[in-house]
Amino acid sequence: MITRLKTELYSKMILEFPPVRERMSCRFIGVMPDEFVAVRVPLVPGIKERLQEGAIVDFRYLHEGNLMGFRTEVLYYQATPYSIVFVRYPDAIEKHELRKEKRVRCRLRTTVTKKELSWKGVTVDISGSGCHFLVDASAQEAPAVRVGDFVSGIFHTICAMELSFKAKVVSAGQEDSRFSLGLVFEGNEEFPPGEFFDSLKETAELLGD
Repeated sequence: MITRLKTELYSKMILEFPPVRERMSCRFIGVMPDEFVAVRVPLVPGIKERLQEGAIVDFRYLHEGNLMGFRTEVLYYQATPYSIVFVRYPDAIEKHELRKEKRVRCRLRTTVTKKELSWKGVTVDISGSGCHFLVDASAQEAPAVRVGDFVSGIFHTICAMELSFKAKVVSAGQEDSRFSLGLVFEGNEEFPPGEFFDSLKETAELLGD
């Protein structure tokens, strides 16, 4: 079990009403650790009655290729000026891995490009299917990309070797003072190369990461 909620601001969530499991899409808009989570929900008929104080609700969301979820209770719902529900901060968060490959944590200087625009940042974890790329929000503007866009990129390794790749954007948002992109590698060739990926895994294991 995980006890800290980590997800990108404005990321999509699924709100469920047990026991009937009726679902609706919503957006994560804020959190105060150990106190509450704020979520913007659709203003639909009957929503106020379903989100009465003390009502039990479930949330599901994706984070770094994993399906996350938690059960909590409603603290307060407001319909105006925006439809927002405040729920109790969860005691525990369930995590279900969707990726076949384990992610390896790393710190790789990376450049991501879309057409004539490029952004320099750091890849903080990588697997055989994709990676997690961060850009310093204080130094650069938000990458002008959307989920579903295709980009190209370069990993700049310690040995001055450059590895080029093509990828599809599967998530885009902001984490604290950093812009975040979730990328899935495109192409039929093995990427990252086995020798390079094995080296990253060995380093992570030696560091206990």
